[in-house]
Amino acid sequence: MTLIVQWSLAKVCISVDVDSQTAKGRDVMQETLDWWNTQPKEIMEEALGDKDRVGLDEMIKTINKWSVGVDVFWCQGPLFDYAILQNIYKQLGHPVPWQYWQIRDSRTLFNLVPRDPNEKRTGLHNALEDCYFQAKKVQKVYKDLNIKNVRY
Repeated sequence: MTLIVQWSLAKVCISVDVDSQTAKGRDVMQETLDWWNTQPKEIMEEALGDKDRVGLDEMIKTINKWSVGVDVFWCQGPLFDYAILQNIYKQLGHPVPWQYWQIRDSRTLFNLVPRDPNEKRTGLHNALEDCYFQAKKVQKVYKDLNIKNVRY
């Protein structure tokens, strides 16, 4: 599992060791592996390779550390990313570091403005670049809608 945390201007990518997940009873889905096999080699290696991996417990500690003081947590589809994370936290017996009302779905925000036909990604299509792209797009929509102050 690769988790992306966007914080201010810093980009942090946490890549979790598969063995640490299976050792805790988590499953590897064949359909997911099959999908990754359709991706470019460098993207597949980044997602599934052994480089710079951390254990599941280290991932939890890192997420908890980065979550301190965060008002809202953005995602593109809370029923995927946050559902997986909530399941991990529950399975490991840890409380999640967010409340349900802090979750924001970027898809809902993006649907408030017409799609930009000139919208282009600048980096590789991977989890980290997806997150960065979505964060920049949230900023653009706020600007397009002239939103300057957001109350959380």
